[in-house]
Amino acid sequence: MEAFKRFHNILMGDEAERLDEFIAQYSGTKIKSFCDGLKKDIAPVRNAITLEVSSGFVEGNNNKFKLLKRIVY
Repeated sequence: MEAFKRFHNILMGDEAERLDEFIAQYSGTKIKSFCDGLKKDIAPVRNAITLEVSSGFVEGNNNKFKLLKRIVY
């Protein structure tokens, strides 16, 4: 639970350099595969932390359309 809270604080904050500390601290734990995934996609994760723009609204609409499509079929 501590790792989740720490990652959430990093993601919602504006200090992308703390991400490296998180990965280093938790790479040898049960969430190693999560840390490996972060390492592979480090640039987009850093952008999500530092940039103010987001595609969340569009992705939410896409999700709704897909849900409706599944319901109709």
